[in-house]
Amino acid sequence: MKADLLLVNGRIVTMAGRDAQALAAADGRVIAVGEEAEVAELRGPRTRVVDLEGRLALPGFTDSHVHLGSLGLRLSRVDLTSARTLPRTLRRIAARASRTPVGGWITEGGFDKNHWGDAFPSRLDLDAVAPRHPVAVNSRDGHSLWLNSLALKRCGLTRSTPTPPGGVILRDARGRPTGILQEKALALVYQCEAFQERRAGREELLVALRHLLRLGVTSAHAMEDVELFGLLQEARDRGELGPRITIYRHLSALEDMARAGMRSGFGDEWLRIGGIKLLVDGALGSQTAWLFRPYENASAAGCGVAVLSGPELRAVIARAAGAGLACAVHAIGDRANAEVLEALAAPEVRRASSRGRPALPHRIEHAQLLRRRDVPRFARLGVVASMQPCHILGDIEPAERYWGKRSRWAYPMRSLAKTGAILAFGSDAPVETADPIAGVYAAVQRQSSDGRPAKGWYRKEEGISTTAALRGYMLGPARATGEATLKGKLSPGYLADIVVLSEDITRLRGRRLLAPRVDMVFVGGRLRYRRRGA
Repeated sequence: MKADLLLVNGRIVTMAGRDAQALAAADGRVIAVGEEAEVAELRGPRTRVVDLEGRLALPGFTDSHVHLGSLGLRLSRVDLTSARTLPRTLRRIAARASRTPVGGWITEGGFDKNHWGDAFPSRLDLDAVAPRHPVAVNSRDGHSLWLNSLALKRCGLTRSTPTPPGGVILRDARGRPTGILQEKALALVYQCEAFQERRAGREELLVALRHLLRLGVTSAHAMEDVELFGLLQEARDRGELGPRITIYRHLSALEDMARAGMRSGFGDEWLRIGGIKLLVDGALGSQTAWLFRPYENASAAGCGVAVLSGPELRAVIARAAGAGLACAVHAIGDRANAEVLEALAAPEVRRASSRGRPALPHRIEHAQLLRRRDVPRFARLGVVASMQPCHILGDIEPAERYWGKRSRWAYPMRSLAKTGAILAFGSDAPVETADPIAGVYAAVQRQSSDGRPAKGWYRKEEGISTTAALRGYMLGPARATGEATLKGKLSPGYLADIVVLSEDITRLRGRRLLAPRVDMVFVGGRLRYRRRGA
């Protein structure tokens, strides 16, 4: 068989234990790696030869946790994530109001009050800049919603509105909503007939997919709703996917999927069913992650929010597992993670898993704060630790402020790896950057992008090597989706999904880890992206 593609004159890190100088691919798969002279024998009259000019080629990155619809929307509208102060955030909202017809909803997202201090903003802040527009903006972590008075009025939210189970309505001294809703209370707005929000459509999906390709991401595990699943199927049929997608659908889809007989692993190399996404607690940024002990220095006292727990959580996981569907469970706080591990170890869940035999392992999404005693339970129970190193870039300061000394066991990547747990790295974009290179830096250095703290945040205890970080974006995700014989390596028989970097990231140190740029991306042996000038 002659090759469709030859990569020559480079350093090819195969992630299979042996580097190479050249690679040959045909029909979308790697057919040979090795010395240039031996691989060159596979050249035919129609072979495309790419001179790497000494650059590094790696298996394509996998983003193990991304929200494609939200990412596409964020890339297509005004972004509040870079507004580092309340006044700057309000100015951007005021600017949007000036371009929006009176009475139209303003729903930009991504505010981050943790850059401003401990206190949440209120409806009055928004009233001052957008009094004639209903405003409902998401927090960066997606677990809080900030509304002005007109939005509260449109949705009928008053002092007499009861707080829904698993939700929070912040109130003033007179019991009136301040304008901040959290967790399940967000549904009071999203399910309101008066609320109008732009939904992710085909264009937003394609924007997100192109963005991931430019970052070297050739596969992604998408946490999405039912509407986007249909759009993904259409994109797959049109050959528009770019990155290959494994989708985890929300809990609301469980019964429909179970009745239809849809099981984890169903699909093809482009689009597959991963399972069901569950939510157990909130997030650090909104101080709603569920903890064993109260938050420190927080304006709202307490241990966070339990969204799904106890017998209800066990019953949902058992139902999914019995139907052959693996669960991807959002858990950030130490109590939330302990609760999920207890549920996965429960006899009724283990019986259901044995009966339904999901083709993929269960996973905990985020696993940001653990108790020391819970670290070895991931490997023991076969639970994937689906983690997002990029969270470290922005979470060091709030974690120190609100979790204090508990932060020793925050993002415990080295400790989990030592136990043999599967680590699958992702981004949680648009909450954080979708750039895997920034994620590698964060996992290795455990510092903000400007190098703070100087010695790293528990780097000695929990920092990992560059090679280990790359495994988290390549080998771990492939194991998490049952594709360990297809993805994560550049060996004969594996998919020819390849990223070419401008510099050899395996030989860089410190902040230089952020220097490499993605020069080329191949998916199935086809060049899908090339940086201008590369």
